[in-house]
Amino acid sequence: MSSTLLSQMLLLVLPLLLLLQTWSSLAEEPHQLATCTGYPGIPGSPGNNGVPGRDGRDGQEGREGTKGEKGDIGIQGLPGTEGALGPPGPKGAQGDPGPRGERGVWGPPGKVGPAGEKGEKGEVGALGRPGFTFTHWRLHKHKLFAVTLNRGTFENGLKLCQEAGGIMLYPENEEENNIFRDLYKKVGPIYIGITDTKTEGSFVDLNDRPLSFTKWKPGEPNNSGGNENCIHIWDNGEWNDTGCNSEMHAICLFLPSSA
Repeated sequence: MSSTLLSQMLLLVLPLLLLLQTWSSLAEEPHQLATCTGYPGIPGSPGNNGVPGRDGRDGQEGREGTKGEKGDIGIQGLPGTEGALGPPGPKGAQGDPGPRGERGVWGPPGKVGPAGEKGEKGEVGALGRPGFTFTHWRLHKHKLFAVTLNRGTFENGLKLCQEAGGIMLYPENEEENNIFRDLYKKVGPIYIGITDTKTEGSFVDLNDRPLSFTKWKPGEPNNSGGNENCIHIWDNGEWNDTGCNSEMHAICLFLPSSA
């Protein structure tokens, strides 16, 4: 054979031998797939939900938990609507009388009312003198006091006491002064039998005798206005000089010897 033909035959046989050898190697080794590296594709649409599974069996009941702390008091609820009153029941038996209550406290004296109409002449009084209008008689030891019912000037009170057989007086001690004070609380302002008409600032009784007892209010007598020659008593028992033309009550003294 020529060398050219032999060369051509070798070129045909050698590829076949290589192919047979490759197939033999593939039969002996595990088949390996060739992988290619590439970009991920677009995700597909999600599938439909499957059928719900069956309910499981009830679990075992747990143990009782620890008792919690006491909570705060809640808000009080709204009261309900009151129902209608029922019919009155039968009258019960009368109960026993209760204990007697304590005696009440006397209230303050009321205001002096207006003077009444002038009455007729009275009968002869117990003192053997024509009846005059007096009020609030007070007996203290051997002295009998009475207050004129109506108010008047100092001269009016002085004259009324004299016509009734008494004298206009002043309190000669603390006890008598307290009586005058209490009478003031019942009738109002009261003259007492003291003046300084003869000598300004020198007060004496109606017999021109020096005073054996005084109860001047602080700062009195002050002769305010230059014309205060008479004396009246306050509701606290203190004395004050005043004008003799003021309208006040007077207190008369009646002694047993004048009866």
